[in-house]
Amino acid sequence: MQDRGAYDEWLQASRLAAQQGQHGLGAEQARRALQCHRTGEGLALLALHELRLGELRDCIASSHAALALLLQEPGSAAQLALAECTLTVACLQSEFVQQAMRHAQRAVSAAEQSGDPHALAWSHLRLGQAHRVLGDIDSADALFERALAEATDLGDAGLLFSIHYNRAWPVVEQLLGGARVAPQPLLEALTRLERAQPLADAAGNQHSAGLCLLNRSRCLLGLGRHSEGRPLAEHALAIGRAHGLTQLIVGAQTAVAECLLTIGQAAPALQELERARQTLSDADLIGQVTLLRSIVDAHRALGQYEAALDAFGELHDLAMQQARARADLQAWTLLHQQQLDHERQRAQRAELMAEVERLSAARWQAEAHQDPLTGLANRRFLNARLEVLGAHAQRSGQPLLVALIDLDHFKAVNDHFGHQVGDRVLHALGLLLQQHVRPRDTPARLGGEEFLVLLSETDPRQAVTICERLRVLIAEFAWGDIAAGLQLTASIGLAAVGEPDAPFVAADQALYRAKAEGRNRLVADL
Repeated sequence: MQDRGAYDEWLQASRLAAQQGQHGLGAEQARRALQCHRTGEGLALLALHELRLGELRDCIASSHAALALLLQEPGSAAQLALAECTLTVACLQSEFVQQAMRHAQRAVSAAEQSGDPHALAWSHLRLGQAHRVLGDIDSADALFERALAEATDLGDAGLLFSIHYNRAWPVVEQLLGGARVAPQPLLEALTRLERAQPLADAAGNQHSAGLCLLNRSRCLLGLGRHSEGRPLAEHALAIGRAHGLTQLIVGAQTAVAECLLTIGQAAPALQELERARQTLSDADLIGQVTLLRSIVDAHRALGQYEAALDAFGELHDLAMQQARARADLQAWTLLHQQQLDHERQRAQRAELMAEVERLSAARWQAEAHQDPLTGLANRRFLNARLEVLGAHAQRSGQPLLVALIDLDHFKAVNDHFGHQVGDRVLHALGLLLQQHVRPRDTPARLGGEEFLVLLSETDPRQAVTICERLRVLIAEFAWGDIAAGLQLTASIGLAAVGEPDAPFVAADQALYRAKAEGRNRLVADL
């Protein structure tokens, strides 16, 4: 189909854009793919791009839509896991931590089900992030180390970058919140980001490379190493402008302005910050709040206290607006989560019904080919088995042999001990045959007290040995455990399987002779 070909092309282009960190372009390509075919995979990829662009509401909506489709698609466990990973990060950024934990746990479950090592490593990383935000540092560190070992084994540079980057992020987050951070945590975060930088550079992911440069500069500024931090921020700014990465542009402009403020150049710093505000969308409340904090500091440094007070008032209003927006987003997410949970339950019901149908079919198949009293094959199964083994015997040139087994004087058992004991006897004989024939042989019940064993790939001398052993086992079996005083023997007729319309004639004649010659004996016509 032409649409399918176009879908594949657009989706592959969107994947490549994700690898290169070109998320604006990648999102547009994913949307074009979805115009051709609406799939869970396409929606999950779009959600990833929207996450990187800071479009949290769109990301959550796309993720929920992706999960709803993937839950209905067989063999999609790995994609499910990755979609849950994206949703985990979106919920963490929305400060919806409990929901993030649920999605991370589901990501791990889906990844384990899929057996995909990449999906599992990403899921461990996202679950570690959720544990860290909840304050469970020991669990978080254990999961980070596990993800790191998995990523190292896989040689996955993108995953290795993300692990190092996310382990440094809590320190960067404190700096962005205006907190003072001790030198040791800053140095540890800086080291992790320095390990992450060459991974992003080698992969050609401009978004990751720019963010890593920016956050290295922030750590250096926190350590008072402004001369080292400013070039990194300016490099990040150049990457952001070259690739249209608005969040990176604004973050880098803010970092450059902080450098200028530190060295007493408040006026250029204020100009840089005002330019950043013009670049940033009004909808990006997080970025606006971050910028306004620095703008307040710049006005104070210039002695412009009235302007600083106005900026502080605007900052307060934006912070309140941000809190309301976060609450609205969380309420909206909960509503969509309920719809997704309904889809998940529907998918689970469908999966359960499919399993019930499969088990019912398996049970029907077993009942159609199995004797209910003894558990052995019945005549229907035997007929099908004869065709297969007969064809094999013709190819091999070795005849297919059959042993007919008849319990001696079984009618007397029913007459003297009752039919319930008779049924227990037949059941016991069925178990005995199952336990003592070879795996390639086929024991079956023909009806009443008549049993047989198809002996596949067996020469006559070996067949006689097998049948004689079965006769002795039956004679020596502890039948008295079923009913006191009960003793039983069996007569066996052994012969080659005949023509399809009368396969057991020769074996039946041999059995008749065994009965006539005194029972409890084997007669072979070979």
